[in-house]
Amino acid sequence: QARQLQAGREALAQAQSLWNVGSHDAASELLQQALGLAERTASSSPSAAHTQLLAMLAREQARMQLADGRPQAALDGLTRLEPLLGREADAWALRGNAAQRLGRHQDSVQAYTTALQSRPNEQRWLLGAAVSLAALGQTSNASDMAAKARALGPISKEVQAYLRQAGATARHLLVAAAAQQWGVPASECKASLSKVTHAASKRSLSYGQLAAAAAKMPVPEKPAMKDPSQFRIVGKPTTRLDTP
Repeated sequence: QARQLQAGREALAQAQSLWNVGSHDAASELLQQALGLAERTASSSPSAAHTQLLAMLAREQARMQLADGRPQAALDGLTRLEPLLGREADAWALRGNAAQRLGRHQDSVQAYTTALQSRPNEQRWLLGAAVSLAALGQTSNASDMAAKARALGPISKEVQAYLRQAGATARHLLVAAAAQQWGVPASECKASLSKVTHAASKRSLSYGQLAAAAAKMPVPEKPAMKDPSQFRIVGKPTTRLDTP
């Protein structure tokens, strides 16, 4: 067992090295092989050490898949491993991230909430949950999450960039869902103040009303981004969160 654990750790380190020099396919293949062995071992001979190794490998695979633009693969893998990983916080947070990238905001909120039960002051997770809560139209809860995250300290530029991207994707999906329902061009619709409106026909739908349909829309590769001054989650504290 000790040799298996050491081999798994060495495979993880080698996969990370391969990834860092640009050999993404080789890194992914090596990690998949190590993960498969760790999963079989954790299933047949469960122990804390084997579960920890499995979690490390699963997290790294999910990170690589997300970095490679494959959130569905990351979500599928982590969901499949849930019986073995249990309430491993980082794995749940990665599930939240993957679901959010796919526009599955209810699943994202559930995953981030599970992660935060173990580490309630993780700023990135609070902000991730806030984005998905806002996309569901739950602006009061989203504001509370964002305020708690801001109180923990400055938000890094990396996290700010991700939040802008996540918010832009959510807006795109909500607008696309509304436009499809109304049979109008998406360019004629606007997402603001927790609803999508079509000025010409004076129709509107809340984010909550559109959430299920938005989760089924194709995810854009490069959604239109808001100016940072308009992105309330990472801007000044507000009493209301009117984004994503």
